[in-house]
Amino acid sequence: MKLAEVRPHDVESYVAKKRRSQSPLSPSTLNLHITRLNSLFDAARRLGYVTTNPVKDAERPAVQKARWTVLMPNEVSAVLRSLEDMASEATGDVERRWRPRWAL
Repeated sequence: MKLAEVRPHDVESYVAKKRRSQSPLSPSTLNLHITRLNSLFDAARRLGYVTTNPVKDAERPAVQKARWTVLMPNEVSAVLRSLEDMASEATGDVERRWRPRWAL
């Protein structure tokens, strides 16, 4: 297929194929692919290889926004206590490497 023959449907078919593959790509990764394709087609348009960018009209997969959970002060204290316990139990060199400085 020539660059000028690519249509938004082709980009969407690519995304669908990657989502159904044996090792499916996440929506975030697919959006990175689409962003790179978009840049490629923008450059091709500037250089006169294509007249339009088909990626601009292709539908992108929805990415779920991460939901933040704010810990209450007592929960922060519990996490810090757990970290202190884990740090005090660290015995080997490997375990000591992750030990936070405040726990030493």
